[in-house]
Parts: sequence; C-alpha cells; structure tokens
Amino acid sequence: MENNKIDLEEIKSKVTLSEFAKEHLGCHVFPNKTMCCHVHHEKTPSLHFNDEKQFYHCFGCKKSGDIFSLTQEIKNCSFLEAIKFVADSAGIKIESTYNLLRESSEYKEKKDILFNIMNDLSKIFHYDLMQNSNALHYLIQRGVKKDFIIKFQLGYSGKTNNEIIDIIKGKYGDNYRLLFDSGVFRKSSYSNDFYNILQNRIIFPIFDKFGRTVAFSGRIFNENTNGPKYINCSDSLIFKKSENLYGENLAIKNIKNSNQAFIVEGNIDVIMMHQIGFENTIASLGTAISDTQLKYLWTHCDEIKCVFDGDTAGYKAMIATIEKGLQIIKAGKFLSFVTLPRNSDPASLIIQNKDFELKKLIENSKFSSEMILRIIWTKYKNPKIEHIAAIRKNLHHYLNLITDEIIKEEYKNYFDNKLKAISSFIEKKSANHFHNFQASVRKINISDPIYEKIFFFIIIFLNKFDNFENFIDYELLKEIYNKSDARQRIEEMLRLNLKKIFTQNFQKININMNFIKHQFKKDGFAVFNDYIENAEQEIQNCEMNDDYNNYRKLWLKNVDLSIVQNNISSIELRGDFDYETNKRLSLLQEKAFEIKQIIEE
Repeated sequence: MENNKIDLEEIKSKVTLSEFAKEHLGCHVFPNKTMCCHVHHEKTPSLHFNDEKQFYHCFGCKKSGDIFSLTQEIKNCSFLEAIKFVADSAGIKIESTYNLLRESSEYKEKKDILFNIMNDLSKIFHYDLMQNSNALHYLIQRGVKKDFIIKFQLGYSGKTNNEIIDIIKGKYGDNYRLLFDSGVFRKSSYSNDFYNILQNRIIFPIFDKFGRTVAFSGRIFNENTNGPKYINCSDSLIFKKSENLYGENLAIKNIKNSNQAFIVEGNIDVIMMHQIGFENTIASLGTAISDTQLKYLWTHCDEIKCVFDGDTAGYKAMIATIEKGLQIIKAGKFLSFVTLPRNSDPASLIIQNKDFELKKLIENSKFSSEMILRIIWTKYKNPKIEHIAAIRKNLHHYLNLITDEIIKEEYKNYFDNKLKAISSFIEKKSANHFHNFQASVRKINISDPIYEKIFFFIIIFLNKFDNFENFIDYELLKEIYNKSDARQRIEEMLRLNLKKIFTQNFQKININMNFIKHQFKKDGFAVFNDYIENAEQEIQNCEMNDDYNNYRKLWLKNVDLSIVQNNISSIELRGDFDYETNKRLSLLQEKAFEIKQIIEE
C-alpha cells in the first residue's frame, strides 16, 4: 500500500464475511448465514452475517462488528494482526503488521472531496447533454428513451478544459487539483498541460453501489472526434475498473430481489435491457469481467447470466468468464450464458423490436458445463473417434480450474456421460445412422401397421415447419410411440375421431398436400384415399371437440416435444455456430416453446 496506508474498505470488499468466517476462521456457518455466537454460549444460532453491508450482529448478546473485529476475537490477536490476516486471505500483500496505519483523516478527506467533484462533473455533463440537440438525437436514435437518459444521468462533455477547471476551482479552491487525480484529466505527452479525455463525447457516469459518482465512460457519436470509440477513466482513489460495474447503483437491489444478475458488454446494452424490464443488468468497464466482480455479484444472488455479443470478442469474453468463474464458484452458485445471433448484441435486438426473441434466447441460456462442451466441440468440423482423446484433454483443463470439490465431481460425471454420447454420435454418423427423410422411407417398410400409424400422426400433428418431412426420424418415432403412456388413447382417437381430426388439421396447419398425396400413392395407402379426397371439401365444416383437444395435448407432450427436443440436443451436441444452424436451432426452440404453451393451456 502506498504511503504505508491501508484502505480497509478495499480489503473488506475483496472477501465475503460469512464465507471468510467459515473457510478461514473455522466457524460453523449455516446455509442461512447464521452461526452460534462466539462470545456467549448458545445452542441455537443467533449471530447473523450481513455480507452486503459487511458486518455481523448477535441478537442474543447484541455483539456486532466487522471482519477485523471477528478475526481479533476468534484468533485472539491484535487489530493490526487481524488486518494482515484478512489482507493475506484476500491476496493483498503487506510486508509487516508494524507499518500498518489506518487511513489518515487527510486521505479520507481527499476521497470525500473527490466524490463531490465527480458528482458535480456528472451534473455539468448531464446539463450540457440536455442542451445539445445533436447528442440527444444520437441517443434517441440508438433507442434510449428520454426518461432513461435522466435515470442513468447520461451526459455530454462539451465544455473546454479551462471552463471545467474554472467551475471546479471556484467551488473547491486549491482542491480543484484533485481533478487531475480523477481519471477524467490526463497529462499531455507534449506539454505539462492536462486535457479532458472525454471531450466531445457522450458521457456515461459510473456510480458505486451507494450512488456516488466514481468515474465516467465516454463514447464517440461524431465522426470528427478522434480516438477510440469508447474510453474509460483510469483507476483513481475512488474507482477501480476491475471492481466497479456500470449500472450497479440501479441494478443491485433488483439483483438481490430476483436472485439473478445479467452481465452485458456495453453501457447502451445495460440501458436497453433495463428498458425492457431486465433491471438487474450491469456491465464490466471496458475489460473482461474480473473474479472480484463475480464474487461481488454472487454475494447478492445465486445465478449470473452473461449476455455477450454474438461476435469473436463476445466468444472470447465467454471463455475468459468461464475460466475465472470455475476458479471461484461454490455449490449453490451458477454461471450461465446466452448465445446471441451472429454480429448482434442486446441493444441491436431490442431496437429492431426483437426483444421477444431476446427473451426466448435468455430462457434457453446454457450453464458453464454445457458451454464448455460447445467450445471444445466446435474445434472439430468433422469429428472422428480419434478426437475423443483431445476432447478429454481439453475437458481436463477446465476440470483442473475448479476448486470446489463437490462441483468438480459433478462436472467430471457430466463430462464423462457426454463423452460417451459424443462417441456414440460419431459412430452413428460414420455408419450413416443420421439419414434424411428419403433414405428413411427407402430403409423401412412404411406400409407396416406401426409405421402407417406413425406416418399418419406426423401428418396430423407434427409441426408448422416448411418441408417438415426432413425432420422425421422413423426409428426414433417408433421408439417414442412404443414407450408412450398415451399410446392406448392415441389408438382410441384413431378409431373414434380419425376423419374429423384429419380434416381439421388440414385447416389448422400448413401441410404439404402434394407430398402427402405422392407418398400415399407411392406406398399404396388406400385406406386414407377417401380422407384425402374429402378433406378439402369438409375443411370449413369441421369443429374440434374436447376429446380432440385432450388427445392432441397428450400427443404433443409425449411425441412432438420429444422429437423437437431431440433435434435441439443433436444440434447443441454438434455445437455448430454457423448462420443456417443457428436459424434452424431458433426454429426448433420456437416450436418447443409453442408446444409447451399449448400443453399448459
């Protein structure tokens, strides 16, 4: 620590109080973050940890304190020794306990003044934005609503360096020099002058969880502005990129209430996600998410969902986040990922009125374990059985990152089972078991009674897909049909209501009539000829009854949903990320969603 001063708040921010008590002080902490008080004897735990506010309180003896006092009391050591013990556990190296000093009053005063200066700058920038039609128009064009411009206190840096310095100097006197420690001003390479790095940019104020302005991000909106598209303030007395989060002040309460946090890449993404109801969304600040930020979020919720951009950078961010997450994740905490279409981000989907599509993608998010398999599987375009050893080696890389033994064991079991499935998949593929519709028709005797029934049910129920015949796997259908709990009722439906159901479905779903007629003629389905001839005449006169609805739901649940989910699993197992495969996967996921809605009606 500089100047022999220790920032006690920094040390506390790097550890979770209840976990520290359990892992480093040997306390028996219950899952509800309580323990029997160490000060007075008791059988029922009355000491409660508040990890968010970083203190504990015993409702029995009224003893309260923070991580340092708890360490002092349990380890029977001095205050300075307690600081060193906690700091070492947090990875902060301190050479000796004897040169430790609490933050001096001068140091604290500087931080308080800097908080105030940054807050004043935020107000200046916001006022200037509301007076600048071009900057306002840019944000509104990007889909940001005016009330969210106000809510996030967005701004515009239009004033000159001297104008800003004069305003701050007039209010803070000589303390205006703290501006040069704020990260907003930087010393020129060509002179001793300082310049505003945010000049002529849209400003995104960064607040801490207490609502204090700690830094700013600036974005180009005018082509004539030089420099990178985004620029962030450098670290300062009150700001650390690896610890602060954009949108934290507005999201933290919703993260806690929903028990879930969403991480996106960009500031605009955060705002747009908040606009459609995901008010538990935050973003890292120009860098990959850090282990400190993940730990912090996990103290407020159990699940973190990452919604990274659908590009190479987003893919790399996903891999980096998985690797960091595995090293610190504990049982009961979860990390999942949302796969977006290529070259899209949350903001672009929302502004295109595709928020319904985005929400469906979020519903289909995948946990780290599944994403690891995708990452590895996509390396092999035409996988062979010889690749299994390489896949296993890559999986071990991720397994070795996991420190929690319970999670490590479950991941190992999951990977072992998936490796067996992958081996089976490769073998079947090489033996041409994954055939198309035409091949399957040639392979089996479709006039056999069981296939006759299966084919008929496919025509009636299966899909609103174009070219739906390409989705049929007869062997799979036969297996599902034979195991179906609804089989007797399906056959009863066939006897009692066949004609009505058949004609009704020509009205309800888009069936390729020419394909059906050709197939019936080809395979001699004489028993169905009358129904085909009468179908078009009776479409308008058919009405569904309760029996039909009940049977249809049973079929949807036991057959259609199984088929669709099997197709989804096959695609995900292969791990393809090309455009056409993603399009087909989205179509299948949409179909599964529709089926579930019908079943639940």
